[in-house]
Amino acid sequence: MNSEIAIELKNVTKFYNVEEKIFENLTISFPKKCIIGLVGENGSGKTTFIKMISGMTKQNSGEIYILNDIIKDEKTTIDTRNYISILGDANRALYWNLTGMDNIEYFWTLKTGKSSVCIPEHILSYIQRFKMTSFINNKVETYSKGMKQRLLLLISLLNEPQILFMDEPLNGLDYENAIILKQMINIYCQEAEGTVFITSHDQNFLNEVCDLQFEIKNKTIIEREAKDKVCKKVVYFIKTNTPKCYDIFVNKYLGKPTEEDDKTIRVCADVNDAEFYQTISQMIYHKEIVILEADGLWNT
Repeated sequence: MNSEIAIELKNVTKFYNVEEKIFENLTISFPKKCIIGLVGENGSGKTTFIKMISGMTKQNSGEIYILNDIIKDEKTTIDTRNYISILGDANRALYWNLTGMDNIEYFWTLKTGKSSVCIPEHILSYIQRFKMTSFINNKVETYSKGMKQRLLLLISLLNEPQILFMDEPLNGLDYENAIILKQMINIYCQEAEGTVFITSHDQNFLNEVCDLQFEIKNKTIIEREAKDKVCKKVVYFIKTNTPKCYDIFVNKYLGKPTEEDDKTIRVCADVNDAEFYQTISQMIYHKEIVILEADGLWNT
């Protein structure tokens, strides 16, 4: 088996009704250490695919390999939970009457069987790095949609999964929280060397963050053409009254003030520049900048 493959399916067929097959003789593999977009019309099989990989439902025929381990019985299905995590619906998954920290400690014990005092420092460091310090000790019932989504993503990373599924992660998020969520995804993928699968109807979001995109169509999964999926850079129009931020964008990132307003800077950033996105997310958090507009530059 190839050690660089995260998930491999061989001749997989899945149906709930034998006359309406969702997948038929599907053979495909997905690489490790990348962000993968998964698109398809409603009812095409996106949810079924996630359930098959995570062991929540079983294929009717064929073989599924997760990190080179074949999923063939109840034991190996249970074992997959050690390295797969699914980002679900924050409104259903979190305990609203508890604080964010209480939720982290509860799910840590649930996932690992260990006391909350055993939570590793690098996991706890996500609280600060994901800009959650100001609200982590408040009850979840007071959180905005974006705060809940950040908390849920952190909880999804507690068992340090090697494969993470995210289903419509941007639903209901404002621009600031969307930026932070993108940063969180990049941090996980780069530092944990994980593989992220994202289903979303937001094509611009997928184009910005994904290394590869696949489409579920006609009972199979096919890779999309590069020209349809790769966003190399994003042009931001950023307004700031803070001299420090102005200097960073002009001198470090070679931004140019616009003719209409010298407080607004046009900055072109590589979509894979994690440092840039961490910088602007911190500035947004401290209310030092406002992003007026963002447009992707696509390869053709």
